[in-house]
Amino acid sequence: MTTAPTAALTGLSLRDRLVAVPAWLWLGGMVAISFALRLATSLSHVAPRIFPDEYIYASLGRSLADGSLTIRGEPAGFPALLEPLLAAPLWLVAGDDVELGYRLTQGMHAFAVSLVAIPVFLLARRLGLSARLGLGCAAISLLLPALSFAPFVMADPVALPLALAAVAAGTMALDRPTRWNQLAFVVFASLATLARVQYVVLPLAFFAASLVVTKGSVRRTMREQRVVLVLVALGVVGLVATGPARVLGYYGGALDLDADAVAIGRWLAKDLMLLAYAAGWVLVPAALVGLVLAISRPRSRAEQSFAALSAATAALLLLEAAVYAANGSERFQERYVIALLPLCPLLCCLGVRRLEGRVARIAVAGLAGGLVLVAVMVPLSGYTALTGKLDSPTLWSAWELEQRLGTGNGSAALALIATVLAVVAAATTLAPRVAGTVTIGVAIAALGAASIAAADYDRTQSERTMLTFGDTDPSWVDHAGVGPVSVLQTPYSSRVQISSQLFWNRSLTEILRMEPSSEVDAYGSRTLSVTPDGRLAAGGRPVRTPLLVTEYASWAILDDARLARRALNTALWIPRGDARVSLLLAGRYFDGLLGAESSITVWPGASGRRTGVVELPLAMPSDGPATTIDIVAPGLRRAVGLDPGQRTVVSLPFDITGPWRVELRTRTPFWSGDRLLAAKAGTPRIVDAKASNEQ
Repeated sequence: MTTAPTAALTGLSLRDRLVAVPAWLWLGGMVAISFALRLATSLSHVAPRIFPDEYIYASLGRSLADGSLTIRGEPAGFPALLEPLLAAPLWLVAGDDVELGYRLTQGMHAFAVSLVAIPVFLLARRLGLSARLGLGCAAISLLLPALSFAPFVMADPVALPLALAAVAAGTMALDRPTRWNQLAFVVFASLATLARVQYVVLPLAFFAASLVVTKGSVRRTMREQRVVLVLVALGVVGLVATGPARVLGYYGGALDLDADAVAIGRWLAKDLMLLAYAAGWVLVPAALVGLVLAISRPRSRAEQSFAALSAATAALLLLEAAVYAANGSERFQERYVIALLPLCPLLCCLGVRRLEGRVARIAVAGLAGGLVLVAVMVPLSGYTALTGKLDSPTLWSAWELEQRLGTGNGSAALALIATVLAVVAAATTLAPRVAGTVTIGVAIAALGAASIAAADYDRTQSERTMLTFGDTDPSWVDHAGVGPVSVLQTPYSSRVQISSQLFWNRSLTEILRMEPSSEVDAYGSRTLSVTPDGRLAAGGRPVRTPLLVTEYASWAILDDARLARRALNTALWIPRGDARVSLLLAGRYFDGLLGAESSITVWPGASGRRTGVVELPLAMPSDGPATTIDIVAPGLRRAVGLDPGQRTVVSLPFDITGPWRVELRTRTPFWSGDRLLAAKAGTPRIVDAKASNEQ
C-alpha cells in the first residue's frame, strides 16, 4: 500500500519528483550532509593550532565538568561561557581521555555550525524569496570557507547559528513587533553574546534598525519594542552595577584599546575588501544594491527590517574588527565578521529582484566594474603572508592556491578568478529573470572550491602543528603517571608550544617562567629564579615538582634529576630533591639550529664548585654562508670559523664557583623561515664535571 505523498509522485519525471519534495526535507538533508562532511573534515584536523584560545576553551569545559570554573587553579573570569557549558558534559564523558573529549567537542561543533542553514532559509522565506532561492542561500551559508572553524575548540561554531537566529528573530520583531518575537530576539542575542562577547552589539544594531523602520521616531520605537527595551535596560543596569571590567573579565583589555581614527579607517577599508572575498565576490554587487534599495525603497516592512538590521550589525561588527586590528593584531579578523557572510546571498536576492529597474542594473554593473579594479590593483598575496591569514579561512584558501602555483602566478590567478566573478555579476543584469539562479549557482561553485582549499590548508597546518609541538602520544606527560607537573618555560620559548602541551596534558598544573620569556596567556605564571648554585626557586621557595622543560629554543640539563623522557621540544625531568639546573643553552631551536645570538650558562651545583669542559658540536649547513662565531666568556675569548658543510666541536673549559655565562654571536647570520641563525648546533654536554647529569 502506498502513502498519499508516494502516490502523488507516481508517474512524475525525476526532475518533477525532486521539485515536489518539500523544502523542509531538502533543508534537513542539507544540514545532515553538512554535518557529515564537517565531521569527516574534523577527523583530519588532528591537533588544535590557534592558541591560547583553544586551550582556554578546552580548560573551561574541563573545569566545568569537574565542578569549578578555573584555569590552572586560577578563577577564570571568562564571560563567554556557552561553548564550555555545552562541551562540559562531553569532557565529563571523556574523563582523562583528552583525545576523546577533543573529538566529541569537534562533533558538537560540526553539528552546531551546520544549523546556520535554518535561520538563513527562514529569513529567505520571510523576505518573500522562493523556496528554491531560499535553499540556494542556505547552501551558500553551508559552503562558506569561514565554516572551516568547525573543528576548532573555540566559540565561533556555536555562536554563529545563534547570531544568525538573533538576526532572523530581530527581523521578525521589527516586522511584526509582537511580544514573542521580541522575546525571541532577546533570547538569541543573549545566547550569542554568552557564546561570543562581540555579539553584545546586536541590541544596539536592533535599536538602530528600529529607528530606520519607524522613520526616526524614538517614541514609536520605544512603544513598539518595549519588551526588548526593558530587558536590555535591565541588562545594562546589571552590567553597570557589577562593573564592566568585572563582567568582561578576560576581555577587560577591550576597555583600554586605543581609538586611532586613521588606523581604524584603514582597517575598515581592508576588512570591507576582504569581507567581499569571503562572501563570494560575485554576490557583492547585487547585495549592496539590495541593501540600499531595501532600506530606501522597501517593498515590504520585512525587507526594510532585514536590510536595516543587517546594515547596523555589519557596521558594528566591522568596527569591532577594525579596532582590534588597529591595536596590534594587524590581520583580517574573519572570525569577528563571520555572521555577516550568510546574510550576503539574501541581500543579493533582494538586489536581483530589483534588476528590472534601469538604475539597479547600472548600479550592479558599476559596482562589478569597481570590484574588477580592486581585484587587479590590490593583490591578496599581501594579506596571506606570515600571520596575516591566521584568522581567515578565505585567506587560507588563497594561500593554498599561491603555494600550488607560486606566489606571483597564484596572485594573478586569484585576480583573474575575481575578475571573472565580477563579470558574471555584471552580466546578470542582461538577464534579470535568471540572475538569481545564475548568481547563486556561481557563488556555490566558487565558495565550494574555496572551502575545499581552506580545509586542505587546515589539515596540513594541523598536522604540522602536531609534528612541531605535539608527539605521537600528545598526552604523554599525563601517561607518564608522575602526578602534577610544572612547565619550566625556558628563554625564547614558544607560547604556542606550551599551550599545546597544556591542552593535551591535564597534569600540567602551573607555568614557571624564566627570563627572557613572555606570558603564555592571561592566566599567569610564577617567575622562576636560579640561585648561584643552580637551584630553581619560585616565590622564594625551592621547586621540587616534576618539570616539563621546554626546549623549543633552549636546551637544559638538570642536576640530580632523572630524565623520564625527551620529546621533540620538551623534556620531562624528575628531581630527586630541590630542582637544580647545571647547563642552559639559550637560543638553540628544537631542530638544532642556533640563533644568531645565543648563550650558554653553567652553574656549579650543590658543592659550590664545578670544573670541566662544555662541548658544543657546531656545523654549517651546506647551503649556508661561511661565517665566524665569536665566543666570549669571563677568561675566555675565541673565534670559530665555519665554512658551508663544515663540522666542528667547540670545547670550552671552565673552573667556576658561581654562574658562568658564555656569549655566542655570528658575524654572518642567515635566514631560515622567520629565524635569524648562526649555524646548526648539536646537544651540549658537560664533560668530567662533578655533580653533572649527562644526557
